[in-house]
Amino acid sequence: MGSLTDNKLSGLALMAGVVLVIVLLPLTPGSSLPSEDALNYYALTEAMVDGGMLTIITAWVAVLAMFLFTYGFIALWRNAPSRGAGTLVRMGAVGLIVFAVIITVSQGLDLIILHVVEHGIGRGTGGTEAAALSSTAATLQAAKFGITYIAILMAAVGFLLLCIGMLGRIQSMNLHKAAAIIMIIAMPTAGVATVLTEIDHDLLAAPLLPVVAVCTVLVFIYPLLLGWGLYKGSAGYVEESAG
Repeated sequence: MGSLTDNKLSGLALMAGVVLVIVLLPLTPGSSLPSEDALNYYALTEAMVDGGMLTIITAWVAVLAMFLFTYGFIALWRNAPSRGAGTLVRMGAVGLIVFAVIITVSQGLDLIILHVVEHGIGRGTGGTEAAALSSTAATLQAAKFGITYIAILMAAVGFLLLCIGMLGRIQSMNLHKAAAIIMIIAMPTAGVATVLTEIDHDLLAAPLLPVVAVCTVLVFIYPLLLGWGLYKGSAGYVEESAG
């Protein structure tokens, strides 16, 4: 353990967070709903209730993943100099920390939704009150969607700023610099696609889904590279290696 530095631990945290999210996504209740039910808040609520304990476990694991991400993003912020390209890295890292906080709040809403449906809000859940509680849960689902929507846009902005900064800090062309260039192209594309999908979901959701899917894969892959760069102390990731 004596050779485990803060940068190495931060890198491991980022990589572990990505692995947790990848494992978590297919297990999360509601993730297997058909695309036409993705915004059916009643169907999502029913899937969460049917999931029961799995809903609680996935929410807690998601919060753990956000904790690991935050620890890694703080390291990126700390290692970037407060001048030149480093300022953009810092700005992007703060944006990504905000993203992690928002997702954590959204997981709290999952637990609230489950509690409302199963235990009510101070009254019984039988008879006509069951329908009222289901409606309340659907409203909370809509609130969660809005929060997650903001988180996605925040992630796009955060990664864009961080990658522009990393582009300035990494002097030689390598996998890390190439990945930053790809992310600089992908993040505005993801942001625009997300906004357009919200403007006209029925018309634009289907054609833009492949674009969003590709950008989502990149968002999962890139933190792995960030974590590896921190762990290895690569140029551009730690202060003493910055060019």
